Amino acid sequence: MIGQNNQDYKYVMDNLTKIDLGAKYSYREIIDSQDISYKFRNICRQCFEKEVSPDTTLESHLYYLRPQDESFEVYTKLRTKVTVVMLSGRQQRDGSPQYRQEVMKVQELALLSPEEKKRRGLQIQEIEVSKLGLLSFVI
Repeated sequence: MIGQNNQDYKYVMDNLTKIDLGAKYSYREIIDSQDISYKFRNICRQCFEKEVSPDTTLESHLYYLRPQDESFEVYTKLRTKVTVVMLSGRQQRDGSPQYRQEVMKVQELALLSPEEKKRRGLQIQEIEVSKLGLLSFVI
């Protein structure tokens, strides 16, 4: 069951202006996948593998991303946005916590410390890479 749940967040949606990637993808899976843009795979190979292990997921890399990291600059140049789910502060009728979905720029996400992310109950679901950012990015 855990494997199926993990697969729910491993997807690629490619449209005219952006590429959406599920946050459970590891960099190794991205590099090996033919469904993902060649240029993005090349950026992962040349830029991100210097900083993180190939088995690191997008979710954990972005969760611990800091503004001083080189990969922060890469994600900023790619005009990356991140879809997150966090606690809304309200409760449902049965008493369980209520969550809300939000799209954040990678700059906003990196400014939050891991402790603040944990306090807010933040979970990363997907990243959105701008095709214009991808087109203008020079390795």
